[in-house]
Amino acid sequence: MVTDIPLDFDEFMVLLDDCFVHEYEAIRAFHACRPVCLDAYRRKGILQHSLELIEQLAVEAFGEYSTQDKIISAIIFISETTRYRVTDSGGVYCFTNQIHPVERGRNQYLRYGSEHLKLVANQLNLDGKGILNGRGTAQLIEVHVPISSVDFEYRVDFWRTMLTWHFKSEANSPASNEDVPSCFKTLGSISPDCIVGFIPVDDSTPQFW
Repeated sequence: MVTDIPLDFDEFMVLLDDCFVHEYEAIRAFHACRPVCLDAYRRKGILQHSLELIEQLAVEAFGEYSTQDKIISAIIFISETTRYRVTDSGGVYCFTNQIHPVERGRNQYLRYGSEHLKLVANQLNLDGKGILNGRGTAQLIEVHVPISSVDFEYRVDFWRTMLTWHFKSEANSPASNEDVPSCFKTLGSISPDCIVGFIPVDDSTPQFW
């Protein structure tokens, strides 16, 4: 059917996204972290970033070395002066494969558990004590994230990639895994029933650090 009524671009984006969400159920992904205890993940799932959560984790990590007031002040300072702003809708960041979060330059989640906690350690002049990398174990948590739970801006990247693969196939051009987005953010926490398993990461080699 041919029509001379132009389709609004935003409407077109929403239409494609609706089709994508309807067609696919979930995305297999990996959350990189350094948990002290895995039981909390089994019970609560992977909690989204929030000011309350960062405060709780920071006090647990640095409470022996600093006061709660100084820790909270450091978090607020970081949130107000850097791009690492803590909000109540922070979501959860996941990687689309097992390689990226282990690579040097990208493995800060496995080394410190959180970029926010690493910055708090810096702000409190505790970075040199090795507090964060001395706690817990480096883990990749395999998850199956519902498509509808992926942040729209990241979800668009996925179906754009799939469209690119389709057109490359039509042109007899091979698709590349390099086209796939390396990470994405969810709209909220990831529930325990979305967790497939835990993969320990060996961080004992000098190459890892």
